[in-house]
Amino acid sequence: MLHLFEGDASMASFLVGVDGLSITLARVTPIKFDRIEFDRGNNYNQATGKYTVPINGTYLVLAQFHAINKEAELNILVNGQSELFFRDVDSTDSDGVVMCSAVIFLQLKVGDEMWVEPWKQLIVHGWSSADRLNTWFGATLLYTRTCSINGQWGLMGINGD
Repeated sequence: MLHLFEGDASMASFLVGVDGLSITLARVTPIKFDRIEFDRGNNYNQATGKYTVPINGTYLVLAQFHAINKEAELNILVNGQSELFFRDVDSTDSDGVVMCSAVIFLQLKVGDEMWVEPWKQLIVHGWSSADRLNTWFGATLLYTRTCSINGQWGLMGINGD
């Protein structure tokens, strides 16, 4: 059985977003999210835009960007290395707004730094008229270790189940 958020694992999750109606993001620079929805353990640094991993394990990492550009290209990086490049292109003659989303599972170690950066300059929406975040980045710890059972490697739950 998998038990999430027990003990120290509750200190390994965060969700940050863009607070303004729209902001311009510089290319190949960590995005400094100005709204913290939650940051268990205070591991997200608003000054750098980076999340420092507090616990070894497998993390579910999610990001969504509501961009005004006709094209959005972003990277999720760990310690400066791209783990996932994601993009969306508006191929219609509409308003040029694209929704770019990503989901990835990452095996991370204590002290790893993780962030998102745009591949090129990007203008994103922060809040919608429905008062919800349109552009955000977050992660949560799912598992803390791996194990071998009968020669098969697999993930274990936080309390070893």
